[in-house]
Amino acid sequence: MLTSLHRQFMVKQCVDISIPKKLANRTTPTWAKKAVLNVLNVSLPLQSCEVSLAFCDDATIQNLNKKYRGADKVTDVLAFSSTHWGSWQGEGQERQLYDYTEPSYPEFPERIPHLGEVVISYDQAQRQAYESGHTVEGETTLLIVHGMLHLLGYDHELPQDKSIMWSLQKTILIQLKHESVCPDP
Repeated sequence: MLTSLHRQFMVKQCVDISIPKKLANRTTPTWAKKAVLNVLNVSLPLQSCEVSLAFCDDATIQNLNKKYRGADKVTDVLAFSSTHWGSWQGEGQERQLYDYTEPSYPEFPERIPHLGEVVISYDQAQRQAYESGHTVEGETTLLIVHGMLHLLGYDHELPQDKSIMWSLQKTILIQLKHESVCPDP
């Protein structure tokens, strides 16, 4: 029988990063993976999981934003959770939660849970970095942390939720030595 001490050493956190060829010379997965793993270590310590992170262009994120959020505009980051469902934010629609039921197929114990995917528009990150006076790496790190926190269920619609999310975001950005990109509370 495994003790909790043995389980601690069996933790596996996997990050799958997708960078299109046209962006490959502008960004590297090393620091992006570090940001993702830092969020996981702070928010889900000692839990095995898998996360996907994808960089894309404005056209791609606009299409995703329109399809899944009902907003036909470019955004900086989207989070698609595999573990919880959010509300539809499209125009002319009432806010409602998705009716999600657990899958009927068996879950195997060795399977690492996939938390979901964070998608970042590298084009938008560059613009925001320029407008804010941040480095592109700093701005993108902020977007990774922000998207990952959304993926884990944090939100900032209500003031008390925003306070919690911003505080955690700041803690993580300080650990990553990117505190200068922290948004004002």
